[in-house]
Amino acid sequence: MAEQLVGAYGGSPPNLLVRFRRGDDWISGRLCSAGVNGVFVATDTPARLGKVVYLELSLDDDSVWRTAGLLKPELCLRGVVAMSRAAGGRGPAGFSAQLRYTNHRQRRELVTMLQAARGRAKLKPPPQRTEARYPISWPILVKVADQRCRMSALDISRGGMFVGGAVPLPSHGKRLHITFSLDHDGPPIHAITQVTRVVSRDLARRRKLRRGIGLQLTELPHRSQRDYHDFVDRVAHRSGKSVVVTAAGIRLVHLISELAAVGYAVSSATDPTALFKLCNDHRNAPDLVIFDASFRDVHPSTVSRARGMLTAQLVATADYDDPFAEPIRAMADAILAPVDPSWVDQSWA
Repeated sequence: MAEQLVGAYGGSPPNLLVRFRRGDDWISGRLCSAGVNGVFVATDTPARLGKVVYLELSLDDDSVWRTAGLLKPELCLRGVVAMSRAAGGRGPAGFSAQLRYTNHRQRRELVTMLQAARGRAKLKPPPQRTEARYPISWPILVKVADQRCRMSALDISRGGMFVGGAVPLPSHGKRLHITFSLDHDGPPIHAITQVTRVVSRDLARRRKLRRGIGLQLTELPHRSQRDYHDFVDRVAHRSGKSVVVTAAGIRLVHLISELAAVGYAVSSATDPTALFKLCNDHRNAPDLVIFDASFRDVHPSTVSRARGMLTAQLVATADYDDPFAEPIRAMADAILAPVDPSWVDQSWA
């Protein structure tokens, strides 16, 4: 079967792609190994031990899933994290998950995908990285030609970042000037970078990535370097924290965007059913639950009952009249900061 599929693809078997749920978002990882019983996903933001994780496996060629006889291009699976390894340990950072099937069809479809990808349990290993990367969504100005273009840093490391946007993408090796503010009131960062990766629109579509460019920091003043590294350290800390937000209307969008922008894994609960399901899911208990006034005003009894069910978790309330969401980020930082929270903005108090 695998040999027949290889011939159908012109001698170039497809890559098996993986994404996993992190809060409300899907995060791309690298599938290091896969079998009918479990998978190992390389990522710098691994899921926690014992957590139920939702995975999406797919083949990076649109025609392959039809050739392989699959009903759709993606296969969604559920698993329990059996091992979690943070960056800096032996081997790539990531997690292994024992798969839990809801029906026999899921198992058959996974076997078909594995056969399409040469039928091998061990897949292409992740590239060697000198620094961990952490997901964010941070505004940045990039000087392309004679124009300053607004883009978003989608992940960062101490040595660089990946930025996405709808602007014409510069070529590999191009030197670019970037400017961005940090998550405090200090001066903005000005740096010279070099393009080390280009993800075109077509590649982004096939690999389920964001279109953009990878930038390596090549010239950064010493003080700015220290401030930038402190920023990365704060994002790294937040990336290991899960936050649930209950809010209504556009307020929910603002709060989620503000927290996810600086690295938190953010989930939303928009109605009582979703909130009670969250409260009863002790295996996936969040680090912080925020009840916004916009939700409490509509569901006061629900919030009271939910608070009683979340005695083991940290709970916070938000009552800000300010339409902006920055105080929520400062409050989350203050609650979830390390033992020595020297970087916490106390203006929210």
